[in-house]
Amino acid sequence: MKPRESQIQKSILNWLALQPEVFAWRSPNHAVFDFKRQIYRKKAAYQRGVPDIIGLLRQTNQTTAFAFEVKRPGGKLSNEQREWLARFNDIGGYGYMVDSLEDVIEIFEKELK
Repeated sequence: MKPRESQIQKSILNWLALQPEVFAWRSPNHAVFDFKRQIYRKKAAYQRGVPDIIGLLRQTNQTTAFAFEVKRPGGKLSNEQREWLARFNDIGGYGYMVDSLEDVIEIFEKELK
């Protein structure tokens, strides 16, 4: 059985919390169900495509911004998510789609450290 995205997010956030030079957070950006009106409500200020986890890595002479869109294994990015990550990468951030904690650890070892 494939793990739920929330389980993967939690394992990633727990690992990131143990990294001394990392400040990371979950970026909830989803509609909330309004039980009174029986509809999903999305705040006007929300930006479509924002990744699940955003953070900063302090390095010797700089701070690096990173973002992870978490999907279940085999999951795919929406157009908005793909565009958001492309824009983030274009301005110097490191944005990725990941489907496991192992993906994040590999990115930190190869790309961010």
